[in-house]
Amino acid sequence: MTASLHPCLPLFAGAALTPFFGKKAGGAVSLLAALAGLLAVAGLPAEAFTAWGLDAAGLTLTFLRVDRLAVLFAWIFTISAAAACLFAFGRQARAERAATLAYAGAALGAVFAGDMVTLYVFWEVMALSAVFVILAGNTPKARGAAYRYALVHLFGGVCLISGMVLVAAKTGSTAFDATALAEGGPGALLILAGFLINASAFPLSAWLADSYPESTATGGVFLSAFTTKTAVYALIRGFPGQEGLIYAGCLMILYGLVYAMLENDLRRLLSYSITNQVGFMLVGVGLGTPQALNGAAALAFCHILYKSLLFMGAGSVIEATGKRNLTELGGLFPAMPLTFFLTTFGAMSLSALPGTCGFVSKPMVLAATADAHLPLVWVFLEAASAGTLVYAGLAIPYFVFFGPRRAAPKMAPPGREAPAAALVGMGIMALLCLGIGVYPAPLFALLPYQSPAFAPFTPARIAAVLELLAFAALFFVLYAPVLRRKGGITLDTDWFYRKGGQALYRIADTALNGLGAYLATLAARTATALDRFTRQGPSRLASLAVGLFSPLLGRDADRLRQEAALAATTWTAPVGITLAAALAGLCLILALVL
Repeated sequence: MTASLHPCLPLFAGAALTPFFGKKAGGAVSLLAALAGLLAVAGLPAEAFTAWGLDAAGLTLTFLRVDRLAVLFAWIFTISAAAACLFAFGRQARAERAATLAYAGAALGAVFAGDMVTLYVFWEVMALSAVFVILAGNTPKARGAAYRYALVHLFGGVCLISGMVLVAAKTGSTAFDATALAEGGPGALLILAGFLINASAFPLSAWLADSYPESTATGGVFLSAFTTKTAVYALIRGFPGQEGLIYAGCLMILYGLVYAMLENDLRRLLSYSITNQVGFMLVGVGLGTPQALNGAAALAFCHILYKSLLFMGAGSVIEATGKRNLTELGGLFPAMPLTFFLTTFGAMSLSALPGTCGFVSKPMVLAATADAHLPLVWVFLEAASAGTLVYAGLAIPYFVFFGPRRAAPKMAPPGREAPAAALVGMGIMALLCLGIGVYPAPLFALLPYQSPAFAPFTPARIAAVLELLAFAALFFVLYAPVLRRKGGITLDTDWFYRKGGQALYRIADTALNGLGAYLATLAARTATALDRFTRQGPSRLASLAVGLFSPLLGRDADRLRQEAALAATTWTAPVGITLAAALAGLCLILALVL
């Protein structure tokens, strides 16, 4: 029956089947798999329950734990997967289709996991699938980014499983909930580190902007939705009220904002924006109040909608022009008006303007911050919101669609809009952004925690946002020449561990391999010397011994020396000499004893 169907199963089934079909038929299979997952979520009972349990190796594994928090994330994951499959319809290679469906299915599996072991399994499947999504970019940069992505997430997985083992050893349980992790000690900190790495927490944030832009135009849409938001879900589930997350979130907000303001590559800019917005969610998780946790969950839900839409718009522009830098774009509105309007809805939602889903979700976190009496954090969040409005609500639409063309993009073919299926996928996400922004009751009904009703459409809130918009617009107009992007690359925090890793390798190579080469040379020389000694040493020693008595031997000294050398070499010394040596040895022993 539908109620017992795990929502991840249709997506995994689609991942297994879609490689056997061509682009259009495979696209239809992918879309049907995503829609089947969406129907499976819709068929889940309203009450909390667990199913799909398994006892293995003394552990109780729960593959389907249904509660309000899991269902909220399952809804947005399946909605975004379906829209992304529609956007990508008929344009993905076989391997990429399979990887994207497996990626989405693993994210759903992680959301419904009822224990740490099951979570870890889906967590690693999600990371592995994402590597193949990035590899589908099929460029040297994509291969390098996929390799680095794998290294970072392998480290995160090691933290996760190490912490899980330590927590299980201490508590005797692998349960995945805040109560069990609160008693986990150092193991819980390792689990927290694993979650934060997937959330792109500073300073291990650069993997996101390094990898997502190197995927295909369609793969980036999937990547923008799942990894970081699965981490947010895990943090809400396992570490609500962890005060350090407030300040970790503030660092992410600052980091993402600064780099988004500086970045020239359109999809790298959007990737830095993901880190920036996830920082707001971490602040909500760190506050830990029901309203703050609801705000973090609602913001994650809405962020997937508008960030997927923005990645769709960016991918459409890159496919149409072959250009990805803002310095190479501009003046595209006459050629791509529909893409402009749909992308602008995403930018408005990211900027939390009234009438968009961002306006009904992000202020929940800000209000919870004010209620927690953290004025400095609240001021910082408000200022960061103004910065988001500058780089997203104003800079992206202007520089891409209206700004002057400094390196006119070559349209291929000229004036072509995104494909119809892609525009429909973008339209669905835009309608959801606007629909939730105008009528947020369905979203609020899904929120997992009981808290006082949040009223976003108060005159004070609307006035505050309009004032923020006016300030940001004035700032943009006055400083547009300064905000204009420049060519080149942006130095990021990954420089330290990339260069540090190279330096460590060189040091290790010089120290260890150099020591090995020296020891090998020394061993070779020693072996040569020993060989020479065993072959020539006895004869030389015998010749030297006879030579000591040469004054007494007279003319027979040379002959005796040669005979002694030959005897030593062949080990055929005369009996008299052997007897004399034996007697000399006995005399020496007696002298030492007596």
